[in-house]
Amino acid sequence: MNLPLPEVRRPGMIGTASVLEHTRTGLCQLDASGRLLYVNAAAAQLLGAEPARLLGLRIQDLVPLRRADGPPRQSESVELLLALREGRAATVEGEPITRIDGQVFQADCLLDPVRVGGVLDHFILSLVDVSKRWRAEEHGRRVRCELEQRVASRSAELREALDELNAVTERLRELSAHAECARENDRSRIAREIHDELGSVLVALKLDLSWLGNRLQDRAELVTKTASMRRLLDNAVVEVGRIITDLRPSILDHQGLWAAMEWHAQEAIRAAGLGGGIDLVGVSGYGPPEGALATAAYRIFQEMLNNVARHAHATSVDIRVGLEDGGLEIVVEDNGRGISADALSNPRSYGLVGMYERARHFGGRVSIAARGKGGTRVRAWLPFEPAFPLTAHAAMEIEHDSPADL
Repeated sequence: MNLPLPEVRRPGMIGTASVLEHTRTGLCQLDASGRLLYVNAAAAQLLGAEPARLLGLRIQDLVPLRRADGPPRQSESVELLLALREGRAATVEGEPITRIDGQVFQADCLLDPVRVGGVLDHFILSLVDVSKRWRAEEHGRRVRCELEQRVASRSAELREALDELNAVTERLRELSAHAECARENDRSRIAREIHDELGSVLVALKLDLSWLGNRLQDRAELVTKTASMRRLLDNAVVEVGRIITDLRPSILDHQGLWAAMEWHAQEAIRAAGLGGGIDLVGVSGYGPPEGALATAAYRIFQEMLNNVARHAHATSVDIRVGLEDGGLEIVVEDNGRGISADALSNPRSYGLVGMYERARHFGGRVSIAARGKGGTRVRAWLPFEPAFPLTAHAAMEIEHDSPADL
């Protein structure tokens, strides 16, 4: 059945056939099986043949199932052909259509069924050539795909480089931890040798001077000289003791971390003329960390107090050491001028970097923040579970003992 073209006219109007022939949209009439019954001039131009040559062709023969940009399609998956079979409307964008000469163009298709008396009579198919738009979009897709591939490749390279950098950084951290451990061992060895060798020599000299002084009582000038020598020797003993303590405080090895931290806090507060003190919270009766963990905790604590003495310009410091969240917590708060953001982010702040790295090596952390009322709060946390509670006798010894003399 041909598309009905009513010829009812009014003055100044052209016929419906003329309108259809002059529209730039390709219009086709298809019978219920999909054969072409009518093709306007725009559709004939799109399909590449005279209308008479196109009539009777099946639209199914103009929709290729094999596409250059993808795998073959099944007719059941082509929306336009499926709508024809089911007798329903369909809107399809970018559908490939084959011209008579075999070339393919992309078209936006609008299929509408026409029913007469409730029965499907024919279809109206409109075609709009969107090849230029499709080619631009396809070019954009290709460019985007290439960019995504390049980004993915670059990202993979960056991830690989980052993984390598992280591995190198981890090896450097392990090397640094090993070097620090070796340095602590050397400090301990040198401190022991100074104590054993030089200490025994100084003690022998003191004894010899005492013996000599007792035998020179009738020689006033020699008594004065031996007294001067004794004072120099006493100063040497003090200095050697200080050097030994700086290298490795013997109290850390002999009485443990709790006693060493308490002693060092008292010494640092006294030397800097600060107010405040140290509070050991909930550690009484528990054995302190030992070995490398004890050394790391002590060195971090040392650096905290050194920073207060050197940079804070504080008049008071409050220290709290306790067991918190399954670990050892050390908190030092001062009332000084605070710490700047530049100092915190400065990679040459080696004291801060050393605290961070020592804590990180054991899975701990260090945080530094300004206090609301002025000053700085430094908190270190190191994972630690007390292995066993101390006996009452051992706890009393730690509480009352003091660092051994040289």
